Amino acid sequence: MDEINMYEHLLQAWTVAFERAIVEDVGTSAKQLIDKASRYAVEDWTDRLKNNLNKIPEIKGQEFDTIDDCINHHIENLIAGGMWKDEPRPHIELVEGEETVFKITVPKCGYQSACESGLTVAEFKENGQYRCQRLGCFVGAVQKYIRTQRDNNTEDGVKLLYTEDQLEKLAYHMKIVMDEQEGCQGFIFIDENSKGKFIKNDHPTQFRKSSN
Repeated sequence: MDEINMYEHLLQAWTVAFERAIVEDVGTSAKQLIDKASRYAVEDWTDRLKNNLNKIPEIKGQEFDTIDDCINHHIENLIAGGMWKDEPRPHIELVEGEETVFKITVPKCGYQSACESGLTVAEFKENGQYRCQRLGCFVGAVQKYIRTQRDNNTEDGVKLLYTEDQLEKLAYHMKIVMDEQEGCQGFIFIDENSKGKFIKNDHPTQFRKSSN
């Protein structure tokens, strides 16, 4: 086993261990804490890529106009650090009839080995609480990189794209977990208020891979 693979397995082991500890401590609130950790990981990993590993020339600020651009920039940083290999890019699209809900499909995910441990955790499989390290980090990337203001040359001068409050409340929900053909599919919500109704009505989590 080469050194990179060894550290990848070590990272997965620590990820699973911390998740188990969080579930044992807070139960059904585990997803919220794990999601917060994923967002912090984007900040810390990006800082290390620039200041410790010299893998990227600069750390971008809030300068991207779309969710796609934010996520793809994050992926470029992962590639620079050797953490995104031959996985295809995710497909992101606005859900028809919704102004603040984006569907994201991840055909192949490098986190799958660590993610599978969640299939045996009751707290993750109930009430739409399945956690996803990949989408958690994608949400963190949007919070870090999306432009909140743009000069639109109107009399007001500045137009807000997303408010700081909206960014703070960004959320995701998994619809399909580990389908052999489709991969994983979920939603990112700009308007947190739309999440509950959207999930309850039409989009419960579907587990395509058995935990046995």
